[in-house]
Amino acid sequence: MGLVVPVRYQTPEFTTIMLDSIDRVDPDKKRLHLNYRGWFDFSGQGEHSQDTLLKPNKRIMTAASCGHQWNHKGRINPRTLTLRELLLVATLDWKKFQVALRIAR
Repeated sequence: MGLVVPVRYQTPEFTTIMLDSIDRVDPDKKRLHLNYRGWFDFSGQGEHSQDTLLKPNKRIMTAASCGHQWNHKGRINPRTLTLRELLLVATLDWKKFQVALRIAR
């Protein structure tokens, strides 16, 4: 609970990565609920077809924290993060995040 996770949001015009946090886990139905983006199954598929829960790594979390976006031509201007996302970024401990990634390899 409370874990900050990246979510890929994709439309025909662009793709972006948003930050959200887990607020409920339903082990019986094998799904979890994110505070803003709603329900996702354990495989990462959201109830909205344009949402996909991503496995956090340094590269993805950095892109989400910076508001990076892409379209069919490549990277486009970054979007402004919402206040909610800025607060989630502020909770990340980048030093421990990097150490955890090294141990996981």
